[in-house]
Amino acid sequence: PHNVYLCTKYDAHINVEICTSIHSIKYVYKYVYKGHDRASARVVQQGANSDDDQTSDEISTFLDARYVSALEGCWRLFSFSLNHEYPAHRRLAIHLQDEQLVYFNEGETATDVIQGRAHETTLTAWFEYNRQYPNDTAFQNTLYINFPEDYVFVDHTRSWKIRERGHGGTIGRIYAVSPREVEMYHLRVLLYHVPGGKSFADMRTIDRGTQNAEILPTFQAAAQRCGLITGQQEWNDCHNQANTYQQPYVLRRLFAVILVFCHPDNPYNLWLSHRDSMTEDYLHIARQEQNDQNIQFSNFLYNQALLDTKSVMINLSQSLRDFDGFVLQEVVNEHNAADNNEPAIIREHCRLAAQLALQPEQQFQFNEDQQPIFNAIINYLDAPQDQPKLCFVDGPGGTGKTYLFNAILEHIRWAGHIALAVTTSGTAALLLYGGRTAHSTYKIPLEVHQTSMCNFAPGSATARLISMASIIVWDEASMISRDLIETVNRSVQDIMHVIDPALEHIPFGGKVVVLPVIPNAERPRIVPQCLNQSRDIWRHVVIHRLRTNMPVQQAANTANANQLRDFAEYLLRIGNGAEPIVPNTEDRVQIPTQMLMPRYNTYDLIAAVFGNLHLPTVNRQFLTSRAILTPKNKDVAILNNLILDQFRGDISELKSADIAKYLFAPGFKSWGFALPPFKIADFIKNTVDDLEYQIRYLNEFLNSLDPSDLPPHNLKLKVGCRIMLLRNLDTANGLSEIATGRQAGTIVLIPRITLTPSQTQSPIIFKRTQFPIQLAFSMTINKAQGQTFDNVGLYLPEPPFTHGLLYVAMSRVRTPASIRIMLNPDNSTEPDQEGFTTRNVVYHEVLL
Repeated sequence: PHNVYLCTKYDAHINVEICTSIHSIKYVYKYVYKGHDRASARVVQQGANSDDDQTSDEISTFLDARYVSALEGCWRLFSFSLNHEYPAHRRLAIHLQDEQLVYFNEGETATDVIQGRAHETTLTAWFEYNRQYPNDTAFQNTLYINFPEDYVFVDHTRSWKIRERGHGGTIGRIYAVSPREVEMYHLRVLLYHVPGGKSFADMRTIDRGTQNAEILPTFQAAAQRCGLITGQQEWNDCHNQANTYQQPYVLRRLFAVILVFCHPDNPYNLWLSHRDSMTEDYLHIARQEQNDQNIQFSNFLYNQALLDTKSVMINLSQSLRDFDGFVLQEVVNEHNAADNNEPAIIREHCRLAAQLALQPEQQFQFNEDQQPIFNAIINYLDAPQDQPKLCFVDGPGGTGKTYLFNAILEHIRWAGHIALAVTTSGTAALLLYGGRTAHSTYKIPLEVHQTSMCNFAPGSATARLISMASIIVWDEASMISRDLIETVNRSVQDIMHVIDPALEHIPFGGKVVVLPVIPNAERPRIVPQCLNQSRDIWRHVVIHRLRTNMPVQQAANTANANQLRDFAEYLLRIGNGAEPIVPNTEDRVQIPTQMLMPRYNTYDLIAAVFGNLHLPTVNRQFLTSRAILTPKNKDVAILNNLILDQFRGDISELKSADIAKYLFAPGFKSWGFALPPFKIADFIKNTVDDLEYQIRYLNEFLNSLDPSDLPPHNLKLKVGCRIMLLRNLDTANGLSEIATGRQAGTIVLIPRITLTPSQTQSPIIFKRTQFPIQLAFSMTINKAQGQTFDNVGLYLPEPPFTHGLLYVAMSRVRTPASIRIMLNPDNSTEPDQEGFTTRNVVYHEVLL
């Protein structure tokens, strides 16, 4: 292949190719070892002017010659290196028991070969070394793949010995194995994760060294028990384990989560295998009501359990109808059959309103800012439906936005109307009464654009719910792009057009929509995508402002009130970009001395925030009231591991099962590489497993990938450590990202679920089956939005890099004494300036 333009420009053979596969490295690597340049020539008679002057025998006169240019000749004369490889590598054998290749010299007898060591390989010698030196603790904790770093394989003795020099200069590489070689493939997987193997049987042993040690029949079974691969048996084992100590209603929730997030191969068979344990409470009730202990499980009782499972799955935006085998026509609630004719999601909100109606309406106490906003929004309900009713509530932290929104929601529901509370994040959803994430409520597609629509149709349960709602409160609306909110707007207009064609062009079909704005919260990086750039929506918006700081009003004394007021005003200046800029800089501000750490040391920052983590006072309340915030995920991982090392208890390591996905798009050719990040989600559902494709992207490579939206491959935990969810598993029951809301203290079951990175620069698409959690001693500033802590450490090895990031971080606390900021001296000092500074990035064009 060649490129005509480049060949013409540089007068040389040159080409540019798109790297479409990991195999591209082979194309580059072969150039290093392809040999010298070559030239073809032929011998002609001296003085011949053209080919016509002689008869040429090209075959006999062709010379395959080496070509040495002047440049290469000079290079070699100076003895410059032609190539260099680092580090050195050792190829490690992989084979099943007694199936290795044996090399022997001609003339040797079979007896000589058997009695000799020709049959020993790097793998069998590794087993032998471990048997001979059981007390070598360093070896016992060393994986086969890492063994060449500190040990050398002696070819003439066919054995390993300790490396005398060059420690760490050699790496090991195990030969690749096709997944079609099932047992050898899974032995290879085990060798990458299980250290200290003494034999092939030992590699199949689970819980070795304990009383529960068990030798499994195959390497595949051992890999599955270690959690390194997935399969139907994993979900059976998960349910059996939970059944030993949990109630049936908890098992039904677990079953629903497994169906929605784990994608078992045969969901209905999973139900048949465990339906008795999930129905035991209904059996107990039936025996108590009828005073008959001989009553056994029946289809009626199973139906009751399925009905409850169905209601749980509604919170997960799924239905049992989405899974093969479940015949919902047989699932009839005999106590209230008519109730099943109404969409369950509407029943949920009606029950919410009914519960409020059973108690007297709460009398809310408003301040001078909140009362007129409350009255204005309630008055919108009586306005003509064809009139735009959009309002924004603008207020910094501490001005009582959440209190106001819950008052509006309860007032409307108490009056018998449906009020929808949606949020951008699961954490915020837990703060609003009846809150749900916008994506689950409106079924918003993962990727939105200027013409996208939500995934519900007119007449569906979701459409009916929206059409019946009197008001929509959307918290954290400033965190979303205008394309997303315009997608919801188009979809709501579409369903309201069916009711009244005049509502098709009214924003949100004439619904009252409250979109709170958190000043200087994380905005999309591209200003035109900001919400206030939407011409279709923003021109109809009425802005209401909250400015009264509630903590100041509730201060115990004047001194505290003044301190809180000064801090609130300082945060407002940071958020609005009004804090004085350091001279000769673009956006740097000086950080108050009382907030700074005295020196740049992460251990000092950890001690300032968490103190002694071995003390008995370090409980759940203590850990959830403090955190270390930092802009980037890589620093979060480092801090979490440092804090975990200081936390009491032993570490448990939980490995993920990773598998590459082959991208198959109907109507297109099969792709061997991932699309750009903004296209990945459109094709996730069309990915299929391909054994040969998995050879390209081996498990150890997938294990090394660490996308920010996935849990780590090697998840390290200790009993009592603080964790956070990476997926909203069940917002209604508190399983939502960081917080747990009103369900705090409830024991829940979280299985391993199958996740795919949504926005990653990885050159492939892959699936990771892992517990959807990560350590949360430290978190990114973005993840902390919507939370308030008693003690915060702000770790800034690099200055904040995007709009509003400094404001969001500093506003997570109520008082200046509650935050400690650690700046990197290399990028926080300015010439001729005292004190320490950092960047305060503010896009003034997106401020209200």
